[in-house]
Amino acid sequence: MIRAAPACAPACRFVRADGDVVVSYRYAGTVHALLLPGPVWTALVDEARRDRLARLGETWQRWESALAVGCLRLHEGHVELIHGHVRARHVRLPASVWEQIVAAMRSHALDHLSPITTTPGS
Repeated sequence: MIRAAPACAPACRFVRADGDVVVSYRYAGTVHALLLPGPVWTALVDEARRDRLARLGETWQRWESALAVGCLRLHEGHVELIHGHVRARHVRLPASVWEQIVAAMRSHALDHLSPITTTPGS
């Protein structure tokens, strides 16, 4: 399994799994895991590299790509992310963690993560 713990995101660990990205982070003494489907991850990386995710506010900010759509905002110290076409997922994470994720996206620190595939029964 290929993992990354870039210096620009010290509280986060990133793993590719079956084309998706799992971000695990520790906050307030508890470990959390955030699963982002591959198309969502790719769209967010593109938005981050265009500097569209750095200045969030209370107003929902829409983002989209050919394969994914969603919106996000900063609310009461947390970033809220909604994504999904048919079945929307709502994710809430601390703004400090989100800032580290965006820094890792922008810095290309995660580009070396290759997809991991699993076989049935593994």
